Amino acid sequence: MSPNRPKFDLNRLADNSLWYYPEGHGFDFGIAKPRPQPGMSDFKLPRHMVIEATPETQAAFRLASLLKGDEFQKLLNFLSGQPTADFDPEKEPGHDTFRLSDVTRDNVYTSGLYIENIKDVTSDVSDPRHFKLVAMSIKPYEQQDDIGWEGLRVVPQIHFVYQLMDPRQPDRAFEQLYLHLKWDVVDRVADRGAQRAQHLQFLSRVDELTHARETQAPNYQELLQKFITDFTSARPIEQIAFSTSLSGIWVFGALTRDQNQARELLPLRIIRDGIDIGYYSSVHDDDIFRAESEKATGPRKEQLQQHLDDLTVSFYRDPKRQNAEAINFNRVTCAQCHQTSARDGVHFSFNDDLNEKIKSKVYVTEFFFHDADEQLKTGMTYWTEAAHQPTSGDAH
Repeated sequence: MSPNRPKFDLNRLADNSLWYYPEGHGFDFGIAKPRPQPGMSDFKLPRHMVIEATPETQAAFRLASLLKGDEFQKLLNFLSGQPTADFDPEKEPGHDTFRLSDVTRDNVYTSGLYIENIKDVTSDVSDPRHFKLVAMSIKPYEQQDDIGWEGLRVVPQIHFVYQLMDPRQPDRAFEQLYLHLKWDVVDRVADRGAQRAQHLQFLSRVDELTHARETQAPNYQELLQKFITDFTSARPIEQIAFSTSLSGIWVFGALTRDQNQARELLPLRIIRDGIDIGYYSSVHDDDIFRAESEKATGPRKEQLQQHLDDLTVSFYRDPKRQNAEAINFNRVTCAQCHQTSARDGVHFSFNDDLNEKIKSKVYVTEFFFHDADEQLKTGMTYWTEAAHQPTSGDAH
C-alpha cells in the first residue's frame, strides 16, 4: 500500500483506497508533453494515438466488415480449443487451453455492477454482430518481430478493439471477451525505399486526420472513415488476437501472418525469452518462467529472474506497472502484461461507469499512454537516423 493512501475503511467509502485512482484522472492521465514530429504539424501528443469509436464508425465498421468469414472461423476454432487441426491440449505447456465448451452456467457475464449467468456462450460469441468497435489506435513506430528478420523492426500499424456486447441488450458491454485487430500500414516485405514512402504517406494522413479532429472540422467523420477504409483494404489483416475471462481466468491467443513464409493467418506459438508458452497465454505463464528459472544457471538464470522481477510489484501502485520498456509486448506475454500494467483488465474498453469521476466513454489504461509517449519519442529522431541507411535492397 502506498504511504500516500489511507488504508481501506468500509465506513469511508468516499475515500475508498481500493480505487487505483481515487481522485479520478484525465483521459490521458496527464501524460501530455508535446513531442513534435518531423513533417507533422498537429500529431504530437499520446492522446492523438487514440481514436474513440463514434456511432458513425461503429455503424460503418461492424466486425464482419473488417473480418472475412474464414478469418472469423479461424478465431472461433481457436476459442473452441482447436487452434490447429492436430492440436493436443495435453501438450500445452501451461495446461490452460481455452474452450467455449468449458464455459458453463456457473460462469458469469459482468458489466459494471450487472451480473448474469452465462447460458449459451457459443451462440453469443459466434455471431460477429454481437461485437462493437471500442476504438482505434495509431501505432506510428510499432516494433515488430518477423520470421523474415532478426530482432525487432519498426512496422507502423493501426489497431482496433472490439468488445462483446449483450445480444439481448445491445448497448450493454460485457467485460469477458475482447478482440484485437491489427493492420500493417506499410508492406513489411517490400524494400526499405518503398516502406519509407508508404510510412511517410501514412504519417501525412494521420496528421491530416488529427488536424480535422482537433479543429472539429465538419468533414472529420468523412476523413476518418476513408482513413480506416484505405488502410484496412490495402493489405490483409496482420493479426487477430483475443482476450477472454469467460472461463473464470484471463486467457489470450493470437492468429498472425508474421511467423510463416507463406504469410498465412495462423495461430501464434508464443515464445518469450526463449521459453515456449504454447498457443494460449494465461496466469500460468509465470509458473512456466519460474520453473525454467529454477533449472537455469549463470547469465540465463539472471535473465529469467530479471524478467520475473519486472513483473512482480512491491505494492499496489508500484510505478513499475507503467514501465513501457520492461513491460514490452515483444518481451512479456499477453497475460504477464495484463496482470501487471493493465491490472487484470484490457488496455481499451468501454467505460463500466463504476467510478463516477471517470467520464470518458472509452477507458484506456495509463500504460497505453506511456507506450504512446515512447513511440512519439522514437518519431522525433527516426527519420534523421533513417536518412543514413540505404533505401534499396530487400527489407529483410
